[in-house]
Amino acid sequence: MLDLKITTVIVEKDRDELNDLLLKLKKFKEFSIVGKTTSGNKGVSLITNLAPQLVFVNVNLQDVDGLEFIRVLQNRNIFPEFVLVANDSQFAYESLVLKPLDYLVKPVNKELIQKLLDRMKLKLRKNELLRKMDVFSHTDNISSKRVFKQRGGVVVLMLEEIIYCKANLTSTLLILRCGEEVHLTTGISETLEVINCEDFIRVGRSYFINRNFLRKIDKRNYKYKMCCEDRSWEVPASKNTISQLEKLNVYPIY
Repeated sequence: MLDLKITTVIVEKDRDELNDLLLKLKKFKEFSIVGKTTSGNKGVSLITNLAPQLVFVNVNLQDVDGLEFIRVLQNRNIFPEFVLVANDSQFAYESLVLKPLDYLVKPVNKELIQKLLDRMKLKLRKNELLRKMDVFSHTDNISSKRVFKQRGGVVVLMLEEIIYCKANLTSTLLILRCGEEVHLTTGISETLEVINCEDFIRVGRSYFINRNFLRKIDKRNYKYKMCCEDRSWEVPASKNTISQLEKLNVYPIY
């Protein structure tokens, strides 16, 4: 897989600068430029239709802010690797929440592109490892095994090990039945997508629980009591989810 070219789209506000970056990228055999535009709106359409692996985007596009451009795509669940290109580092810190592959300050030279290319190759290798481990996790009819991303690697867990999860847009904390805490580098949406099991119920903005460990619902104080052997945990509850579980009539409510 790593011998294949990296499909790439360039979204640059200035035609001359777009062509300059295009010529520089063409000097590297690993890039395959499948689309280019000076319009942010057209760029969204290009990326949606072409599904490139890598996108170079100027921070200050003429018709849309470059950071907002990325947010629009991510809100549509479109996640290529993004490289932000700018005249200065003004928006470098603000862009971190979007997790770009890199933030390049002009002029973009051969050395910067090579370092970027090395990072992209490393990312592709990690993704290939995740794919292989995901295949492994679904072999031998072990349907409850899942592969989760961590900083610097992955962790393989059985779903029955997980009591509950606390997550935000960029990270997740798994609480295990043994008392261990596992930190993931995936946000709530991606983590739920990996879990993909009806036993896990979202019970608030940041929490989802394994209902197999739910023992009591504290309706007055808005809490769920989770138990496993001699351990117990309390998870904040929302009025709506309590109401939904109440209709099932299978959990003690007090």
